[in-house]
Amino acid sequence: MISAGAEAAAQDTNISGTDTSVSTFVMPVQTGTAMPANARISGNGWICFTGFALKPGPAASQQATSQQVGGTSAASGQPECLAIRPPRNAIIVANSWQCVHGFTRDGDRCQRIEVPAYGYIHNGIVTCHAGFALDDLGTCKRITAPANAVVAGNDWRCRPGFRKQGDACIAITASASHVIRGDDWNCRAGYQRIEDRCEAISVPSHAYITGNGWSCYPGYRRDGDECAKVAVPEHATLRGDSWTCNLGYQKNEGACIPLVAPANGYVQGNETKCFAGFARDETGACRRLVVPANATVRNNRWTCNPGFVRSEDDACKKI
Repeated sequence: MISAGAEAAAQDTNISGTDTSVSTFVMPVQTGTAMPANARISGNGWICFTGFALKPGPAASQQATSQQVGGTSAASGQPECLAIRPPRNAIIVANSWQCVHGFTRDGDRCQRIEVPAYGYIHNGIVTCHAGFALDDLGTCKRITAPANAVVAGNDWRCRPGFRKQGDACIAITASASHVIRGDDWNCRAGYQRIEDRCEAISVPSHAYITGNGWSCYPGYRRDGDECAKVAVPEHATLRGDSWTCNLGYQKNEGACIPLVAPANGYVQGNETKCFAGFARDETGACRRLVVPANATVRNNRWTCNPGFVRSEDDACKKI
């Protein structure tokens, strides 16, 4: 896509202001149009050479909306790849441009980033050095840590045995049921945290304690506060708290039924598949693929060869 400001600056032989707000500097592959000069074939379409971008125009906007094509010549209605002219303090990247380090994009220009004292530029953003934090005025202010705290990066944190409460660090008291963990506390094994206290865990039958909770034994599954036995049907195997059908069978509600290979197909694992050169139709049967000229079969589908594109009538036409 080309920015509005760049459209006004575009000339007959070059183009500036290519939009770099997208996640990539590489233009999408173009399809459905003839390949212009300064372009190359890519898969089943074409793209402009590095350093070139699609010329903007009224027809391009409509085409880009439907086919992701970015530019069309106003005179011929055909797309054109024109040389990119980056602004000062910018470099060409693939089919667009970006500002160099220390500058940020402002429309179709690269504006110098003002760096405050005790600050630096990281990925185009002003960041303060460790021990300083950026305030609302854009300056880096020294961090003052409260009692029982230490400065950490661009903030502060409480020392082990203390936790943050507002702008202060208050002491954490350990007990028989909980233990201090850094700036907080956790319940000991066999206890669970409820608000600001630790209560003993109630373990049901066929279960065991796991840290601060409980789990059911293999062959049982959790059902509310109990462990219910897993019912395993015929031709199935227990898997933890569930079951899976054996090879050659598929799940059908609560049972495992045998798989039957379709004509021109075979059974693989717990499903059926069509042979190469065949594909499923709307009834689920395996039908032979109808492959047009200039196409290649790949397992259960066909694709057009490089330099050709699939048309609406399922043919492969030359790009």
